[in-house]
Amino acid sequence: MSDPLFRGFSPEAMEARCQGRMLERRVGIVTDFLSGLKDLGAGPVLELGAGTGQTMMLVSRSFPTVRFLAVEPVGEYVRYAQGKYTRVNSLLDYRDGTADTLSLPDNSVACAYSVNIWHHIDAVSLQGSAAGVARVLKAGGRYLVVEPNFRHPYVSTYQAWMRRERNFLPWRELKVLQEFFVVEKASFYFALPEFIRVPPLWLSRAEQALERCPMLAGSVAYVLRKKRFML
Repeated sequence: MSDPLFRGFSPEAMEARCQGRMLERRVGIVTDFLSGLKDLGAGPVLELGAGTGQTMMLVSRSFPTVRFLAVEPVGEYVRYAQGKYTRVNSLLDYRDGTADTLSLPDNSVACAYSVNIWHHIDAVSLQGSAAGVARVLKAGGRYLVVEPNFRHPYVSTYQAWMRRERNFLPWRELKVLQEFFVVEKASFYFALPEFIRVPPLWLSRAEQALERCPMLAGSVAYVLRKKRFML
């Protein structure tokens, strides 16, 4: 694919930017989600918008026998992941693509997750993207969606004013997802700003207490279940 690099970041620069606490907690959120699923080995685990593949590689370490499939629209990130991570683990598969163009059979994926992709999808493509994910998931399959939390005043303002960014809103993105999925759970994360990469233990504990308040959390995570009878 010929898509431009995300904000001009090379694969190496993107991975360097995503180190530290933010990456570790993100991996933990996804790992906890997958650990709670009973049918994890029934098909590949799908990551949408996988970037350089770093998150999927780290998550896969907790599930050494599970197949993982990543889809990413930036071709250079895909080639980077294929060269760096598939050599380490042959159960990792990185492909070009987007949520609305998944070249996978119906009902073939055990579960899926994504981090910060839905607020980048334009309004015209929202329904097709949600339908694409639902199509490839098995009946009753779960999908973890992690997005910026618009309830946080700073996050909401930042997303609204940054170029090529926007808010993930319950009455827009989530509403479209709910045409195909049922929301089973919503959780909040990241009370500390992104630039704090290695906080002391006391601050990490304080963050986990503070983020229970939706107004103080920078991200929201929804566990969605595919509807048995979709529209």
